[in-house]
Amino acid sequence: MENNSLLKNFTKYVGLNIVGLVSSTIVILVDYIFVAMAMGADGLAAITFGVPVYTIVFAVGMMFGVGGGAKYAEHAAKGEQEQANNFFTVSLKTGCIFAIPLIAAGVFLTRQITGLLGADGHILYMTADYVRVVLLGSPIMLLYFILTSFERNDGSPKIAMIAGVIASAVNILMDFIFIIVLDLGAGGVSGATMVAMSCSLLFLLVYRLRHKANFRFVKTKLAIRKIATVCAIGGPSLLNTLLYSFLMITFNLVLYRLSGNIAVAAFGIITSLAFLVQNFFTGVGQGIQPIASYYYGKKNSDNLRKIALYAIATNVVLAVAVISMVYLFTDNIVAVFNTEQNLELAVLAREGLRIYFAAFLFFGTTIVTIAFLSVTSNPTFSLVVSFLQGGGLVIPIVLITSRLLGVTGVWLAYPISEFILIVTSVIFLVRANRFHRKKFREHSAESND
Repeated sequence: MENNSLLKNFTKYVGLNIVGLVSSTIVILVDYIFVAMAMGADGLAAITFGVPVYTIVFAVGMMFGVGGGAKYAEHAAKGEQEQANNFFTVSLKTGCIFAIPLIAAGVFLTRQITGLLGADGHILYMTADYVRVVLLGSPIMLLYFILTSFERNDGSPKIAMIAGVIASAVNILMDFIFIIVLDLGAGGVSGATMVAMSCSLLFLLVYRLRHKANFRFVKTKLAIRKIATVCAIGGPSLLNTLLYSFLMITFNLVLYRLSGNIAVAAFGIITSLAFLVQNFFTGVGQGIQPIASYYYGKKNSDNLRKIALYAIATNVVLAVAVISMVYLFTDNIVAVFNTEQNLELAVLAREGLRIYFAAFLFFGTTIVTIAFLSVTSNPTFSLVVSFLQGGGLVIPIVLITSRLLGVTGVWLAYPISEFILIVTSVIFLVRANRFHRKKFREHSAESND
């Protein structure tokens, strides 16, 4: 990393990470398109009720991947490879332990969980099929997210990207086979995801066997302190995604109360697109994480500041491009999902897309703040921003605005909360920059003495 310019490293890591993440999550969009073709509005509603469970498993995997990966990169930059490998081993072991209760929930509690998500009637059974496969396949998902994160932190963002592309390609193929050809319903959606991630893991295993990796599994105890460190650094990613799950549940319940399953289906269209777009911004945040960890280990405050500025500028350009596309092609986008030509669904989704997506003017800067602060030993700041963005702010706002403005108030809640958050994020980012400069100057003075 030291041999390349900062901008070149930024472009490489961020670019490859965006491709990997977006290719991994574009399958969610494809899932919704195939579901709309095979099951119509009911299928869209069923998947939308079940997606929070997927994001919860995703959140756990991200916590161990981001937290362990950040510590790995930090120690590797200092030449402490054995200590770096200890964090890889701890992350992997702890992830496997966390999979046990998720599997148990898939075996014994699927119907109860689905009921809590808000699904009822025939939609409940469709959602339960989706949720059951996600929970039973959780070990595959956790291993996938952990290993791809460590590949990025081991200086191999290209390999992580290829793994994501493989998962996406296989998922799209299996979606067609399971949903359209075999008519396996909602369970076929999550089943396709598990098969795809298994193929991606096989690729990573073969690659690691043929090429000597810097990170490796070593004999080490599951020290509580190391687990706590990984969870503290990865905590903002967990909290942000976990709260997003509860945010989706809240939106689903509020929309169901206001306009029934059609409103939930409209929200499914919006979130399938929003989740894809969010990963462009998340790709920037995760892409800067290995670089920020490296320069934090080197105590280079100037490069840390430049990384943050590059990331924010990139996300502003992305936001303008995305919002412009949505406003220009709203009706065309909705038509792809509205296979039954349901007028109510078309009206709700059109209004929702145009209002909801305004939030992306602010979303990217907040994501950069969370990523930057989580890897530079500012977990408190990062946790606060993650909590607020993940739902701590928008959930109370949506409960108020939905009472005042109905469904329109639901769509407005997200951009309102993101506008408040960007102000908070900038304050935290400025404070962090001052803190790093002061800390590194003190360290430099001590070294000279």
